[in-house]
Amino acid sequence: MKEAVVDRAIKLAGGPTELARRLNIKAPSIHSWRKIPPKRVLTVAEITGIPPWELRPDLYPDPKTLTGAPLADPQIQIEGELA
Repeated sequence: MKEAVVDRAIKLAGGPTELARRLNIKAPSIHSWRKIPPKRVLTVAEITGIPPWELRPDLYPDPKTLTGAPLADPQIQIEGELA
């Protein structure tokens, strides 16, 4: 069976107590997670190295699957500065 992403994140962070400490929340909160809460995704991604699109694909699409024009062209100038 595939390891749930929440369990993987907890493991990579050093356990629920350590993840809770790094998020400045109480450990029981971590135990109640079925999904990473939206406001915690980017911080958990930074702590664990798991990309946001793996933590919450419903909120952060995998950039490899996006199609169409790029979201921003680094050569476009805005008010005299490169974007």
